[in-house]
Amino acid sequence: MLNLPTMMLCTGLMTLSVSVILTYALFFEKREKALQYWCAAMWCVCLGCFLTMFRAWEGTFWLSIVLGNGMIILGYGFVLAGFAKFHGLPVRPSLVPLGALIWVMVCVASDEFRSDFNLRTIVISAIGAFYSGLCARISYAIHKEERLPSALFTLGVYFAHTLTFLARVALCYFLPVEGAMNPVVGGWFQFMMLEAFVQASFSTFIFVLLVRERAERRYRLAAEIDGLTGAATRRHFVEIATAWLSDKPKQGALAVLDLDYFKKVNDTYGHLAGDAVLRAFGSHVNARLEQGMLLGRMGGEEFALLMPEMDQEGAAVFLEGLRASVEEATTHFNGNGLKVTTSIGLASTQEVGHLFDHLLAGADHALYVSKEQGRNRVSAFSPAMQLRAVLEEDGRETRVSLRKKRVSRVSVRTKMARDRA
Repeated sequence: MLNLPTMMLCTGLMTLSVSVILTYALFFEKREKALQYWCAAMWCVCLGCFLTMFRAWEGTFWLSIVLGNGMIILGYGFVLAGFAKFHGLPVRPSLVPLGALIWVMVCVASDEFRSDFNLRTIVISAIGAFYSGLCARISYAIHKEERLPSALFTLGVYFAHTLTFLARVALCYFLPVEGAMNPVVGGWFQFMMLEAFVQASFSTFIFVLLVRERAERRYRLAAEIDGLTGAATRRHFVEIATAWLSDKPKQGALAVLDLDYFKKVNDTYGHLAGDAVLRAFGSHVNARLEQGMLLGRMGGEEFALLMPEMDQEGAAVFLEGLRASVEEATTHFNGNGLKVTTSIGLASTQEVGHLFDHLLAGADHALYVSKEQGRNRVSAFSPAMQLRAVLEEDGRETRVSLRKKRVSRVSVRTKMARDRA
């Protein structure tokens, strides 16, 4: 047997501590506006629990039962608003107090409703199931979009809470509680009260975990994703490519893409125009990538494209289509239509092997072949290119096999620059 006022006191004290913690957290995580709604929700639930403590006192029906439960329901509305805000959905102000207004209006309108504990529980539970079900749905959407680890836990908690609310509706109808105004209630209702206490406790950790994991994800993305182009950063791209090559795939390719005459864009229209071109290029290429492909920004206007499980012939066809689409695209900036082309060098694991430095050096050499042949074209690294004149430390040149000796991009570019000079 559970004493309801004691249960509400314990829940109120627990939510009070949560409210204080969330209020304190607002000063350190101002970017996450959802905390404001969740903080308001906990303060509403806290006040509602303290008010419902006096349910057995005479003359406190409107204060304890009506207003107290109304504040708890209002808290449900703020929780839903917090999840909507966290997921980037518009917060509908009318939806937050809707459940509380329905509760108060029904209490005012019907004497029979006010005197029947089971009817009141059915209405509260139906409203709670509505809010909790929407929270579970948004939690699932958060998991699908951001893959936050705690989103699945959140989904489980609120889905279970929704089922509990629905079970309360059914039990109140088929197994109504007798003598519910007595502060001591047994049977199934005490287990429902325990579930509500546990769910409120879990909500504490849910809100904090979601905000923390979102912040960690932002930091991780900042390190992995180039903020201007949406491509992977050089470090992240190299890590992914190296890990893939370490598995010795049967086939795969890597391409280096360089925007032709990009310096002229900066010199003619300014660096903001150059940024606009880079942003449009990154978005254009990313939108056309096939599953498993990864675009990385290697620096400036140079990009690399990883194409796992694609042979050299298939990669060349794909890159030719990509090159043509870039040539046709137009970037609009301050009333100007800016058009750029891209030179592309391609190397495959079948020709170069599974060392990242070799693969990148081969693609880089093929890129320079594209530039020497007039730019805006795709060139593939061929077996004939495997023997290159490389400048050694003592100044002498020696012909080495790309498969037998590490050839860096620096050596390739140094040799190409010297040849052009």
